[in-house]
Amino acid sequence: MAGKNRYEFAKELIEKNFKRGDKPGFNKLQSLIMVNLGSDVHAYLKVMIETKMIKDIGQCHFEIL
Repeated sequence: MAGKNRYEFAKELIEKNFKRGDKPGFNKLQSLIMVNLGSDVHAYLKVMIETKMIKDIGQCHFEIL
């Protein structure tokens, strides 16, 4: 993991697992983050939302932007 920041890891995770317009649930995102990036799920979700990689569309689902 050395040399990359959370944004870069999050971006790679999104690009490898989803395409624009997908609407994964929280459990799917949480599982991918925990398996690939570690247990700091909320920090990664925060980065993804703030950098407009994902959008919270309610009922524990997100839209990939």
